[in-house]
Amino acid sequence: YFDIPYPGEKLDLLALPDFAAGAMENLGCVTFREAILLADPDNASRNELERLAEVVEHEIAHMWFGDLVTMDWWNGIWLNEAFATFMALRAQDDFRPEWETFVSFGRSKAAAFGVDSLHATRPIEFPVHHPDEAAAMFDVLTYEKGAGVLWMIEQFLGEEQFRDGVRRYLKAHLYGNTETGDLWDAIEAEAGEIPIRAIMDSWIFQGGFPLLVANCIESTDQVGVTLSQEPFSYLPEGSRPTSAIGREWLVPVISTSLSDRSFESRVVITGNNAGFLMPSRPVLVNAGGSGFFRVHYDDQSYRELRNNIDQLSGVERFNFVADTWAVILSGRTKLARLSELAESLDAERDPHVWSVIIGAIALLDLVAPETHREELADFTRKLLVPLLKETGWEPKGGDDEQTPLLRSSLISTLGTIGRDPEVITRCREIFVEDHQHQVAADADLIGAVLTVTASHANRDDFEAIRDRYRRPQNPNDQLRHLSAFSQLSDSSLASEVHDMSLDEIRSQDAPYLLGSMLRNRAIGRPTWAFIVQHFDEMVDRFPDNSIHRMLDGTSALAQLDADGRATLAENVQSFCEENIVGARRRQIEQSLERLAINVRLAERLENDFLNSGS
Repeated sequence: YFDIPYPGEKLDLLALPDFAAGAMENLGCVTFREAILLADPDNASRNELERLAEVVEHEIAHMWFGDLVTMDWWNGIWLNEAFATFMALRAQDDFRPEWETFVSFGRSKAAAFGVDSLHATRPIEFPVHHPDEAAAMFDVLTYEKGAGVLWMIEQFLGEEQFRDGVRRYLKAHLYGNTETGDLWDAIEAEAGEIPIRAIMDSWIFQGGFPLLVANCIESTDQVGVTLSQEPFSYLPEGSRPTSAIGREWLVPVISTSLSDRSFESRVVITGNNAGFLMPSRPVLVNAGGSGFFRVHYDDQSYRELRNNIDQLSGVERFNFVADTWAVILSGRTKLARLSELAESLDAERDPHVWSVIIGAIALLDLVAPETHREELADFTRKLLVPLLKETGWEPKGGDDEQTPLLRSSLISTLGTIGRDPEVITRCREIFVEDHQHQVAADADLIGAVLTVTASHANRDDFEAIRDRYRRPQNPNDQLRHLSAFSQLSDSSLASEVHDMSLDEIRSQDAPYLLGSMLRNRAIGRPTWAFIVQHFDEMVDRFPDNSIHRMLDGTSALAQLDADGRATLAENVQSFCEENIVGARRRQIEQSLERLAINVRLAERLENDFLNSGS
């Protein structure tokens, strides 16, 4: 791809037992966490293998993009990481096309969309006066949004022209330092009339992204499409003291007609509005799914796409469902649209598409009044039990690479939110067989089995999980059982895990575990109390870059009390404002804004639920 031989004399990949980062691209000797590099192929899940390959590809890409050619200063570190993330996607898609890498990347982009929908977001690139300030750049905006905008411009321009621009950039700056604009100039030299630098500057120097509002008007022999852009946010403009969300972007948009895919419209929106013609309906905006924006269709266009969703590719279906949920969560339409959309997915078998629906259900279950949770459990069972019956519990000869992911997701959701007794019983049976060494659980199933068993764990179950954590079969086995602690619903058992986090659990892992425990409705409140009590000790023990990631779990503490007040959320906000200062404050402000979004949803659920009309 780079058209330059590997620049080192060797390349060693080294696993380290204690390592705060995930991996580090030292030239010739890349270092990794054990669980990210070491895997038993016969006992590793699809997810674990995919993650391992992705990280290795990312770090190898750095040997050229980052080591051979290096950014001049820390403000450009985003491009170093974003391009390695993008390059891992390209390599992964070639290495294992059956993994459908760019569909699964939709889930990673969703995390970036989540942060970039906050008024407390940031531009991808911002001035850095001291290397310590660069710590705030190592987040999903750098990696996933950065890779997302690179993919967007690559697809709009064309893969070969984009690659030739990258080659031009690397050869021009071998063993040198660069600024971000050097890459845009090199790509623009291959791009013809497309103003690459102007487009990319509009995306990297302001935070946020646009919502494209699409309206389609049919005439005698064609369809007129108008696109208007507006900044997207979950909370209304003016609801926060300041906002880093931009106002207007140069938006490269690819659109098509489902009845004639050979016809494409490629436009760059340079103002608030753009228009183009299509031969027929339905019209799909963001064809191919590479655009880093959301789309909100007029009602008729939305219904047409929903009713023809099987004609969309996996990436396009994911985006359509994710955009719809984002519009619902922002309050632009009622929650009933979620249930209508979910019930229309009876032919859907892509786990990534289902992850949007399941994620939405999980958020509702997290913040809903107790009076609504049984209704939600019933909805979950009706929606997912038929799908699990078709998928089955055991791998079958005709399974594709996505089926294990779907099976695991269905079991996890039905055994927790759905409270399905058959699923709970079956998971416990598999758990016992596995832990008593009778029958080893399928690697793609064990994560779901642990999730369900831990969420209903008694003392014996807990001890079995803890024993396996202490005496694991391999690094991934230990990580699975460590993660299971976050699913506990018994606060006394959770308390024992809290104590373990201060001495037994590695400092590289403990803050992430506590953050996950905060996201558990059953044990989030006592976990928060424990963190407050031991916060100074945690600051001393845990890696500095993990404290804000632990506190990000506070966004889940949004439940209302008996008087309809978000008392716990108010306490969280006060504590964070008093105790977090410096460069980490930006990420804490993001967590607090997510908390406010979830409180707003909890208040909304008092009157607006899944069956309350569209």
